[in-house]
Amino acid sequence: MGISIDIDTGGTFTDAFVSDGSVAQLIKVETTPHDLTQCFLQVFERAAERFAMSERELLARTDVVRYSTTVGTNMLIERRGPRLGLIVAEGAEHSLYAERNGAAPRVASSGFISPDMVRSVHLEAGALASDALEVRRIIAELLDGGARGLVVALPGADRDPGAERALREIVRIAYPRYLLGAIPMLLASEVSAVSDDHRRLATALLNAYLHPTMVRYLYRAEELLRERGYRRPLLIVHSSGGATRVAKTMAIETHNSGPVAGLHGARAKADRYGERSVLTMDIGGTSTDIGLVLDGRVSSPAGAVVDGIPLSTQACELRAIGGGGGSIARVSDGGLSVGPQSAGALPGPASYGLGGSEATVTDANLVLGLLSAEGFFGGGRPLDAEAAERAITEHVAQPLGVDPREAARRVRATLERGIAGAVAGYAAEKGRSPADCVMISFGGGGALHAAAVAERIGVRRVYCFREAPVFSAFGVATMDVVHRYEASVPAGADQDTIQRAVDALQAEAARDMHGEGFDPQVVSSEVSTLEGEGRALIELRATAAIERDLERLEVTDASPVAGGTRTVHLGAEPVAVPRYGWQDAPAGQPVQGPALIDAPFTTAWVPGGWSFTGDQSDAIVLERRVQ
Repeated sequence: MGISIDIDTGGTFTDAFVSDGSVAQLIKVETTPHDLTQCFLQVFERAAERFAMSERELLARTDVVRYSTTVGTNMLIERRGPRLGLIVAEGAEHSLYAERNGAAPRVASSGFISPDMVRSVHLEAGALASDALEVRRIIAELLDGGARGLVVALPGADRDPGAERALREIVRIAYPRYLLGAIPMLLASEVSAVSDDHRRLATALLNAYLHPTMVRYLYRAEELLRERGYRRPLLIVHSSGGATRVAKTMAIETHNSGPVAGLHGARAKADRYGERSVLTMDIGGTSTDIGLVLDGRVSSPAGAVVDGIPLSTQACELRAIGGGGGSIARVSDGGLSVGPQSAGALPGPASYGLGGSEATVTDANLVLGLLSAEGFFGGGRPLDAEAAERAITEHVAQPLGVDPREAARRVRATLERGIAGAVAGYAAEKGRSPADCVMISFGGGGALHAAAVAERIGVRRVYCFREAPVFSAFGVATMDVVHRYEASVPAGADQDTIQRAVDALQAEAARDMHGEGFDPQVVSSEVSTLEGEGRALIELRATAAIERDLERLEVTDASPVAGGTRTVHLGAEPVAVPRYGWQDAPAGQPVQGPALIDAPFTTAWVPGGWSFTGDQSDAIVLERRVQ
């Protein structure tokens, strides 16, 4: 078995889980927002150092590189995509906008498309009736308006895409590829086969919104790997679970891929411990992602939802809130808020010393003594305790009229209250009581806040793993290669028609998997059918398993040596709290809190009323004592 390199790029840190079949190295570097290929490449540099070989030798021995990223997610949140032109059918314009009485948001009201960039064409009996001259005038108007891409979404194109294709042919003749005026054009019928016209339109539009940035970024990353000697395809994690090479990935399918990978990592751990009802909590630098694993399964409904807009792509269910270690604390009108704004990787919290001056959750935890100024980020990012206290004092303590440590306690409590409410609300939506669930907590800040959040909602047992600081990257390591295909047939079609459609999809899957080096005999497939408005959507999910044995890996992270105490200021009086290294947690013998458990990239806080136990699988299990 060769080397597996699994990477997740977040808004603050880029994480990796690198294994050679016997040992796994946990790697964490700071995300470089100005050029995300820099932090991507730094992972391979660090991995080569850890395995004591050259970068070229490392990549020559690497069997698989899988990658999840929040680039697309952040682009949608921040509305940083290109200006697009949208072409619809006459009379369909009104359906693009939000309806009253609580109806689902419509895509044109979301900010992804400007109202002045929507044009319509005339259809007759489903065919394009607008002549070529009229179409060329429409395209010229959109180009003059600044369009950097065009999306065509016509009703009924799932059944007959002829009108969309005819329109594209007119544009191709008017603006051939060899001219600088050539413009990318995306047909909704080629992105999705669902019968819901608006869902198909929204999927195509958001895909076009992400495509230019994602294609440049991901192909550049793959090119840089090839220059360094890697000869296999870079695999991209999809939000539906599974990974596929760049060439077979739609941009919209990368949305939320990192958090989804973390959810699948939690599923693997839940299986390992035989837990059937598991709440997951991923506290990162910018946000907290919440999920649920039931009976070894992750819910993956047919339609993803982005900003309340239903799409046709499949995605695992998650709930995200804006709150994490880098979340900014502010006081307004006497009230304290934490997030959703984040200091990010740059300038970062005030304690980073990189020019940030805002008070963040990380600064609050440092002021309270929960973080080690010298040991943060494995000692690679010493924190400035004085800068943290100045920021907390100026932005929180003085406006509230309290001392800095009380202000820091309130910052911490505000974050935990918000997360606890979101976790409890999500569990209730799914018909679960938190008290009947265990929690798996991960992310760099997960173990530091897990017990407090759990106590607020009645959870009595929390699992924290040594992989927790890079848990989404660990989750990527659990991913197989997955391809998803769609075909549309008339509702009520006979079995022969359905079988022909399935056979065509299976043939396409076999070609793709063969191109990625998989024997058709090792590929499994799952077929499902979804009835729509006069049509039936057939979906085939083809899976090729990647060899792995994660349970036997020895996880290496150079945990700090145990011993000593750290003064913590969570109560009225400071308390000297015993400090443990992650690898020193006694197996099978509960240790009563309060206690701190340090690892290079995370710290676990065990409050009074809780105990912790280690095990042979590098887990720390926190349990609340029954009163």
